[in-house]
Parts: sequence; C-alpha cells; structure tokens
Amino acid sequence: MKTQAQPATVQDLDQNDNLVLHGIKSASRIAKSRSSSSPPQKINLSYVHKQIPMDKVIYGKSISRPIEQMARIFQSYNRGVPLTIFSRSRDRSRERNEVPGCKFRKVFVSDDTEVLESNPAFRSKYVGLTAFISEKDKNHIDPRIYVEQSFIDPGTGKENLIVHELALGSNVDTDYDYVFKDCVDEHPVFGKRSLRVRIKALNEMTFESYMKAAGYYGYDRTEYAVVNKYILDNGLPLSINIPNCMNQQFQTVSFDAADLRLLLEAKEKIKDKKQVSSIDGGLELLTLRVHGLGEISECQQYLGALDIRVVYTPL
Repeated sequence: MKTQAQPATVQDLDQNDNLVLHGIKSASRIAKSRSSSSPPQKINLSYVHKQIPMDKVIYGKSISRPIEQMARIFQSYNRGVPLTIFSRSRDRSRERNEVPGCKFRKVFVSDDTEVLESNPAFRSKYVGLTAFISEKDKNHIDPRIYVEQSFIDPGTGKENLIVHELALGSNVDTDYDYVFKDCVDEHPVFGKRSLRVRIKALNEMTFESYMKAAGYYGYDRTEYAVVNKYILDNGLPLSINIPNCMNQQFQTVSFDAADLRLLLEAKEKIKDKKQVSSIDGGLELLTLRVHGLGEISECQQYLGALDIRVVYTPL
C-alpha cells in the first residue's frame, strides 16, 4: 500500500559527518525544472558529497519488501513505466536477477564513495549513490526511488535480495542529499551502512538514452517445440508458429530433421547425464534465442527476447 509522504528535516553535519544539533528547517525547496526539449545533458556519475553547500542532508523514510511484492504494488500504480531498481551488483545475469512473474528494470551503479571519498568516517557510515530521474518524475507528487539491498543469510550462506522504496517527501529537492538508514548492501566490515542519495534530473531525451544501459527482466518469453521419433525417422521438418507481440501476426521458425538427429545423437553420447537438460521426461536438444520477439516494456522502449526450446520425446 502506498504510504503518506512524511515531512523531512534538513540538518547540518560536521567534518566527520556527525549531527550538529543547532537548526532544523523545512526542506520544501523545489529546483526549477529544465525543459524536456533542451539538448541532451552530459551525465556526471561522480558522487562527492562535499560539493553540497554547508553539507546539509535530508533524512528520508523507506519501506522494505521482497522484490515480488514491490513489483506487484508498483504495477498497481499504472504509471506507464517499469519498476526501476538501482543495484550495486556487478552481476547482470538472468539467473541472479530474474524473479518469476515479475517485470522490472535495474540500473547497475558503482559505489563511487569507495573511490572518491577519502574520509574514513564517511566511508564507515555511508555509501553514496547518484540517482538519475527524468524531469517529469522530478515534478511528481510524492516521488519515490527504489534501491536493491543484498545480504547473506547466516543460515544458508546464500545471497538474499530485498528492495527499499525510498520516499523523497512531497517534492524532489536536488540541492540536498537524502540519507536512508541501513539501506546498503551488507559489508563484511562495516555491516549495513546508510545510503546517501543525490538526485539529478535529466531531460527526457538524455534520460531515455541513460536508461538504454539498464537491464530489463521479466520481458522474455519461452515457446516449446516438441520433436519425436516419428518426425526424425521420416525426415519431416519441425515448424513452430511464433506470435509477434507488436503486430499480432505469426512468424514461422523451422528446424531440419537431419540437424535435430545429429543433436540427439550428440546428447545421447554424453556420459554425464547431469550435463543434459531434461524437460518433463524429454531431452532438450537446443535453445534458440531470438531478440525482439519477447514482450514490450511499459515505457515502449524495450523488447524482450524469445527462447525457443526444442525438446525430443520418443513417443
């Protein structure tokens, strides 16, 4: 459920990033938005927190949920864009990032703080993140961004992922950093540090270009083509009709029986059967990936891939 926006406070920090309790004031300043028709902007990924005048920050609030729950809630908003999650992982693989039944995109960012911030006190408490948003989102009432957090389950030793929904107050303020407690990937020495976020707004053209580097998950689809002994023995071609999500037409993909027989013979010669993929008692001969035949994203900027899995069954 979407929560009510919380009031934010702006507070001073000393040179060691400790709280200075001498003033609290409203953080309702809104930066003037840039025209969406302006030319593409140069994107500076560096995070250096001392560039902020007087080093003031806004302490924000966050909600944490498993990614499947967060994805379902976000889809109910009907915003016409995918759920966008900022991740510090270097692993963009489908195996790590895909969640069955969920559609989202991830923006993979580096931890600029580890390289650019030499202050040990800062590095032990915070991780810096520069989050780029569009000018349209900047002016959205009750804006939020989403950040992935990774931690190791002490019982299993496996990596677990959750998503934090970060509330930015009633409006985005690009003149201040936002701090969210314990929202960073678990560190072996520092534990779960706080996230220090800087928001940068980009015009629509630049933002769309920036998002082309994101990883999209949940937009691929799979079709199965089953071949049996009768087809191979009689040299019959295997054909499958693939629906096109863009124009509702069908495209036909065909496989030569002789080629499939060679694949079957090669699979049967493999001694270690664990290396051979099986599906419902059938033997998987090959997987053909066709880009651009999957599902289209909510923003109309990305088309997933189609996986055609050819499976052999004796009957």
